[in-house]
Amino acid sequence: MAGPSSATRGALVPRQETEQLVELVLALPVKPVRVLDAGSGSGVIALTLAAEWPEVAVDAVDISPAALALAGENALRLGLADRVRFLRSDLFSALPGQEGLYGLIVANLPYIPAGEIPALSREVRRDPLAALDGGPDGGDVIRAFLDQARAHLVPGGGVALEIGLDRRKCSWSIYAS
Repeated sequence: MAGPSSATRGALVPRQETEQLVELVLALPVKPVRVLDAGSGSGVIALTLAAEWPEVAVDAVDISPAALALAGENALRLGLADRVRFLRSDLFSALPGQEGLYGLIVANLPYIPAGEIPALSREVRRDPLAALDGGPDGGDVIRAFLDQARAHLVPGGGVALEIGLDRRKCSWSIYAS
């Protein structure tokens, strides 16, 4: 992946599950014209897709100003600053009038149940709480995302989403609209 090579500040440290999500997306049989990375964090997903798919327009949103600053620094470092548009947004809130725009929306959003966070490894607990905490059952942000995502997809577009089944493994799902 074209992301940061060291520990990050203000965003999740990219891990193997995110790399696997990106590999699944890159293996799609058809490239979308436009991609949105929701909850972009350090920008690793958006920047990797921009590097691998130079003809695809990539937007990235995150609610955290610190994460967006880091993503912007990573874009500059990788020579991709002109390829990815970063916006501060709580999911789709900064994208009014852009419904039906994206062929693919990729997301790695908070999905850990709040009560399970203290039991996570020390390494993971160093990540920002807001990037981990998915509410009481882990699904608060995911449900809000899925409620809004369909409106922003082109007909036939899809969503690729990293979600946790439990603390031991993650799954990735690609849904066609």
